[in-house]
Amino acid sequence: MTIFIDDREKDLIEEFKHQNIPHTIKHLLVGDIVKDNVCIERKEASDFVSSVMDGRILIQAQNMLQNYERVFIIVHGELSYVYSKFT
Repeated sequence: MTIFIDDREKDLIEEFKHQNIPHTIKHLLVGDIVKDNVCIERKEASDFVSSVMDGRILIQAQNMLQNYERVFIIVHGELSYVYSKFT
């Protein structure tokens, strides 16, 4: 029942340590957080917009769905950036 955190997600690793959440740091092929058969990808709002526009998000989602039963993409950060790109 281990929570795995991708080794490239330094801020996320620090947050888990700060909150005393048990976890294991590992190089993940897809996603930022994995627990059991659940995969979570976190995207900064600006990165989310870029990945939608160039199609990366579809490839990432497909890779996640091929490897995990449940997949979540969480968008965080300044959402006004997202609105400015689509309005």
